[in-house]
Amino acid sequence: MKSKSILFLLFFLLITILVYSNDKSDDPSWVYLKRAENMKENGEYSLAIIQAKKARMKYLNEEINKYYEKIREIHRDKIEYELKKMVDKKREELLRNDNYPQYHELMGDLYVLTNFLDEAEKEYKIALSQKNNFAYPHKSIEIKYKLADIYSKKNNYELQDIIYREITEGFFNKKNDSFWNRIKINIKNDLTLNHVFRIYRIDGIEYLEAIYKIGRRSALLRRKNEESLFYLANAAIVWMTYYSNLIKKHHFDFQYSNPTDFINYISKDRLYEYETKEYIIDEIFFFIGYVFHVENELEIRDYYFKLALIFSKGTKREEELKKRINYFNFDKDYILSYDEIK
Repeated sequence: MKSKSILFLLFFLLITILVYSNDKSDDPSWVYLKRAENMKENGEYSLAIIQAKKARMKYLNEEINKYYEKIREIHRDKIEYELKKMVDKKREELLRNDNYPQYHELMGDLYVLTNFLDEAEKEYKIALSQKNNFAYPHKSIEIKYKLADIYSKKNNYELQDIIYREITEGFFNKKNDSFWNRIKINIKNDLTLNHVFRIYRIDGIEYLEAIYKIGRRSALLRRKNEESLFYLANAAIVWMTYYSNLIKKHHFDFQYSNPTDFINYISKDRLYEYETKEYIIDEIFFFIGYVFHVENELEIRDYYFKLALIFSKGTKREEELKKRINYFNFDKDYILSYDEIK
């Protein structure tokens, strides 16, 4: 750990020297940031960091210049010395809080790619603290997912779970408490979930991964099965709502009352893309089945395991799911550990 810190310090000093070397280019900050993003995509991480830091320098100068022009117009009665003091104060404020989340997110990405996870965590947190400057509201969700991935890499699943729950706050704010309580009651009254899947439709694909991961973790830790099923069922509802709308663009009369109504569309038309974070319905069904495995509700378990296999067909997860399910058939008392899923 100490050698890594020394390596980072030397690397940072080298970057600082290169950044503060004479750069006479008149390119604006966004040009440097775009170069850094392109270099990141090409795997040129050191060069990307240099360009990103130059982007920040340019951005700070741009903000100072805009501020100077503004106060010079407003405070015509002040002498140049007074204006300079105001500019110096503004510069100090910007150095503490530059309001440049694009830079901090990019630096976080670059630190992740170079395995400096502590530094990446700090940069993502700075970016989140500057959320008022995001280009669009959902950017905070994207960065929180990146932060959750860092905690996964650090094996800090408690913090990862906290971040996922922060993400889902936006999802649960879509409806009032009585709506969510009705879902819980319907889950309790119909363990098969058929009633829940038939009557509920909820938009929120950007929250899907977080909802699913909370439900999965709850299932693996064998906490309250009511919580596991609530999150996993909501994940399935979000997925089916999203993809039913997608299918309707091609098949206007498409309606569904349960997950099996999607099967023909995944086997023939392939209207959606495999192997993305959004396509996790096979895993959702597997863990719904796993909850019933723990509860010894084997008939319902087998139904959801079968659905998981059908929806995993043609994906990289197909063989893995087959092996998992075969083992459960071999040993009906088998319990999954977190390490196995990781």
